[in-house]
Amino acid sequence: VAMMLKHSFNLIEESDDIENAVEEVLSDGIFTADLSSEDHVSTDEMGNAILSKIV
Repeated sequence: VAMMLKHSFNLIEESDDIENAVEEVLSDGIFTADLSSEDHVSTDEMGNAILSKIV
């Protein structure tokens, strides 16, 4: 989504907000199963975690 906003719609600030939110969530140790075989969250939970960093 961040790439689409940046490259298709030239919404740089919005794209950066999403990228920063993802980085924060990963830094918090929150991962989906494809990134961590141990403690992981569902894609729905990951989306909510990212959204909470943006809002």
